[in-house]
Amino acid sequence: MSNHAESPNPTPLHSVSVAGAVVREDGRVLAIRRAGNGTWEPPGGVLELTETVEDGLRREIFDETGIKVGVDMSEVYAVRIRSHDGHRLAAPKHPA
Repeated sequence: MSNHAESPNPTPLHSVSVAGAVVREDGRVLAIRRAGNGTWEPPGGVLELTETVEDGLRREIFDETGIKVGVDMSEVYAVRIRSHDGHRLAAPKHPA
């Protein structure tokens, strides 16, 4: 039997990660350096269960940088959703 039937707060079977490019008016892009591996990348993380993508992006960017941002979903380049075991659940989305 799955843990969904046994628990009032079931463990999700997949997670959704988000990352956002924060671009200044002069074209400079914000990057953060990850403490765990030292790589530079856009701020982001995993959505909470009840969050929209937009809310999750705002929260993750604020949590990691202290910067409050607006989110423009018309600029979405890719959506990749993977299960915990690494299987792809959604394909990339490219701008029109």
